[in-house]
Amino acid sequence: MNGLIRASEGEAAAPVTAFLGRALAQFESAAGKSHLVCFTYRLGPWNIELRHLGPGLEDLISPAFAHLPLLTGERADLIVYCCDVESTDFDPGRMPWRRDDIGPQGDIGHLAATDLRASWDPEGRTVQILDRARAVGLFLIESRRHLRSWERSFPLRHILHWWAGPASGQLMHAGALGTPDGGVLLLGAGGAGKSTTTLSCFGSALRIAGDDFVLVDSGPPATVYSLYGATKLAGTTLARFPALAARLGHPHGSVEEKSLFFLDRIDRNALIESFPLKALLALEFVDDCDTEIVPTSAAAALQACAPNTMFLLPGDRELAFRKIARLTRSLPCYRLKLGRDLSQIPRRIVDFLDRH
Repeated sequence: MNGLIRASEGEAAAPVTAFLGRALAQFESAAGKSHLVCFTYRLGPWNIELRHLGPGLEDLISPAFAHLPLLTGERADLIVYCCDVESTDFDPGRMPWRRDDIGPQGDIGHLAATDLRASWDPEGRTVQILDRARAVGLFLIESRRHLRSWERSFPLRHILHWWAGPASGQLMHAGALGTPDGGVLLLGAGGAGKSTTTLSCFGSALRIAGDDFVLVDSGPPATVYSLYGATKLAGTTLARFPALAARLGHPHGSVEEKSLFFLDRIDRNALIESFPLKALLALEFVDDCDTEIVPTSAAAALQACAPNTMFLLPGDRELAFRKIARLTRSLPCYRLKLGRDLSQIPRRIVDFLDRH
């Protein structure tokens, strides 16, 4: 434990560094009593180890990563410590920031010039911290009861977003479909048709890298990496896929929320870990039977994905925007005009990829 956490330069980071040090000391003490449950996953180019203090969060966080390789004996690039305070003896102490330090998305803005990143969600009663220099993350929540079902579909996304910051990768609010030879990124805000398009291709030659968030390395070569194996569906969307709905079984989530499903529990082979990225498709529903793919501008593709991505990811927004803009300038951009006949969607995308 000695040397794992050192005071970062600058007064702004010192309280957060001290808070993180105290937290990790409690985790290390629990490890000596065999109270840590550990899993190491291959997420994109990294080995990420999750260390759970007790069983309180493991069954809520791990399912989203269950489609990815589970590693044994591999060195972790990043270790994330996870704990719900209510079910353990964990004592977080006082939060190491003031109310004025918290930005509109919960990010602690005065850390921007340091190796530390942090966020506080008062509604979800959740703290997330990353120390890039030490390759250590912390996810604390007051109680598992406060982990909302939609957060289960993309857990730890703040920490993964911050971790990707200095590298060429970028978490993007997008869907992704493809094969080992190449695929496409599906761009659009909530309700644009990402889940509809993804599920239309379920069981086809196209495999799913993600329905909501994926990691995109702008390269070259540009590559998509799967992070999460979950999908969230409104009842109206699910009703359009009756055969799949029967296989999905009981959803997670309240009646007010979208239902949450884990696709690897239906068909693990329908998912893919990564593929070369060939093009960007901005989604648009049209009042027509047929689906078609037509060229569009890099500016239109940027507008379809940058604002909603940055809204859902706290901090480092200028860097994220530059990465996304670079991606839209470097790849062909098209508009996927979604017609009412869902069976056409996978055929159109497969034909498109065969020509590119």
